[in-house]
Amino acid sequence: MQPAGDPTLRSDPPRRASSASRVALMVLLVLFFLVALQRAWLSDDAYITFRTLDNLVHGFRLTWNVTERVQAYTHPLWLFLLTPFYAASREIFYTAISVCLGLSFLAVVAYAYLQARTWTGAALGVLILTLSNAFIDYSTSGLENPLTHLLLVLFWVVYFKGSLGLRRFCLLSLLASLGAVNRLDTVLLYAPALLLAFLELPEKKNALLLGVAGQAPLLLWEAFSIFYYGFPFPNTAYAKLNTGVPGGELLRQGLFYLLNSLQRDPLTLAAVLFFVLVAFAGRRQRASAVGLGVLLYLAYVVKIGGDFMSGRFLSAPLVCAVAILGQLDFRHTRPVVRGLAFAGVLALGLAAPTPTFLLQPLRAAPLVDAHGIADERAWYFPDAGLINAAGKDMPTSVGHGGGLAARQDSQTDLQVVVLKNTGVYGYFAGPQVFVIDYLALSDPLLARMPALREVHWRVGHYPRVVPEGYLSTVYTGTDLLEDENLGKFYDQLALITRGPLFSPERFVAIWKMNTGQFDDLIDQDRYRYPDMVLTRLEAGQPMQPYTFADSGTQITLADQTDAAALDLELDGDSRYQVEYWLGTRLVGQAQLDPQPGAGGPVVQHLATPAQAARTGFDRLRIFPLSGDDPYVLASITLEGTP
Repeated sequence: MQPAGDPTLRSDPPRRASSASRVALMVLLVLFFLVALQRAWLSDDAYITFRTLDNLVHGFRLTWNVTERVQAYTHPLWLFLLTPFYAASREIFYTAISVCLGLSFLAVVAYAYLQARTWTGAALGVLILTLSNAFIDYSTSGLENPLTHLLLVLFWVVYFKGSLGLRRFCLLSLLASLGAVNRLDTVLLYAPALLLAFLELPEKKNALLLGVAGQAPLLLWEAFSIFYYGFPFPNTAYAKLNTGVPGGELLRQGLFYLLNSLQRDPLTLAAVLFFVLVAFAGRRQRASAVGLGVLLYLAYVVKIGGDFMSGRFLSAPLVCAVAILGQLDFRHTRPVVRGLAFAGVLALGLAAPTPTFLLQPLRAAPLVDAHGIADERAWYFPDAGLINAAGKDMPTSVGHGGGLAARQDSQTDLQVVVLKNTGVYGYFAGPQVFVIDYLALSDPLLARMPALREVHWRVGHYPRVVPEGYLSTVYTGTDLLEDENLGKFYDQLALITRGPLFSPERFVAIWKMNTGQFDDLIDQDRYRYPDMVLTRLEAGQPMQPYTFADSGTQITLADQTDAAALDLELDGDSRYQVEYWLGTRLVGQAQLDPQPGAGGPVVQHLATPAQAARTGFDRLRIFPLSGDDPYVLASITLEGTP
């Protein structure tokens, strides 16, 4: 059944294309492969997965630290795909790069010969992918992107190929399910198209049954994940989404992520937005569903603050945008228009500070921008780039040597180490070294604790306070945590991650943990604001000036008040958030803007928010939002009542 207003949709390019068109497309495909090969590299984060892969192949199951069951990887399908190759080679650097390159090339070939309707659309799409820094850089890297790209292309091949029947709808559901097992958040890219495909089918009951059957990979994985790990989502999700960072700050950081893409890689985001607009303007339901999926995914990326890896979360939307391009019919388009399209793509590709066919930038560009977003490939390429590998044990980063040294030391005594950037180190350290990542990506306890409050926080890097006694606890296997309530939380968590798999008590703990029944055992303030300065403001007594840091300060008032305003004497060069509390309830908040050039504390008048004035308040909390510590609070004066 064809959606109203959609012309016949074919994914096969015309068979009567000229020899020149065929040769040109083949040249572009070879060019893509050479460009991706030249830039091939592996990221440190990929080695987090590789440590789990190494444990699995050597009989230690799907673990990061072999004594506890924690899903430290985000992409189960990618890990499983790598497993037979790694089991055969027992070498990860060349193995992972080879698999990445093979999948990436297969995805581009499938787009060119199966999904694009015309040779012009195929060539233009391949050129866009070749000149996109996001797509080229994450065509390798060791992360799941290449498999995501291939699954998306295959999904669009089936989706756009004429009218849909029940079998093809089941296949679409299966491909979407595999995509979600590969990376769960990509379900947003598939969902609108899958829903539209369902609505096209007249036999809704059978379609629903087949759609659910197609979701078998995801359903089976989730069942296994909850049973084996105790949780439906990877530990990395809890570490990066359970941070305590206000939603407004994350949203702003997410917008910076898109801006960073425009600056480093203008072609990628421009192509994504342009072809989404083309999809909606053309009023083709199927193409519009693709565009809607892209917008949902981009909205999610912005909401979570984007990522610290420039472009990583934009390569999949680009594949969807190119799928829309592939459905355009260029056969009756004037040559000058086609020429302008190719010229525009080339111009945007060359506008990048480092075009994809170069390794050195044409113009200066920081490896890490002011918002903590990095050109991750350029950062790691000297130590982990394929073309730098001749005669070396790769990667050549510090983590390689440090991990091997820890492995040697662990032959005589169990090693417990705490660090960040644990990927390469953890992989080479081996299974006898217990690696605690204080960014919490692989640690089940730290991932469920709030992140340390930092004024200059970096997206994707949310350090935790390592609780007193935690190292001794993991070393001995006995709860030695000094925080009694946190110890009770850990005991339940350890039952889930270390206890017998089929224990009835474990199943009860899994239910209670996932429904938040143990959450109150974690003192959020203690670990979110470990250095908060506590003071008391006595009536009629002057305040003594003092300093505080990123954790802020809390001022307890002698009595509850409904003061109409505050006069706060604070460092004038910084921005602050002031919170009004009544008991355990936040009843209002306001911000103080910096006073440039103040050079020291300056008195600022702040009206009490309406709700706080109405209910009254008995505590104030002041948090710095900009500037550098130490911050100075010189005085507080309560002004009048309403």
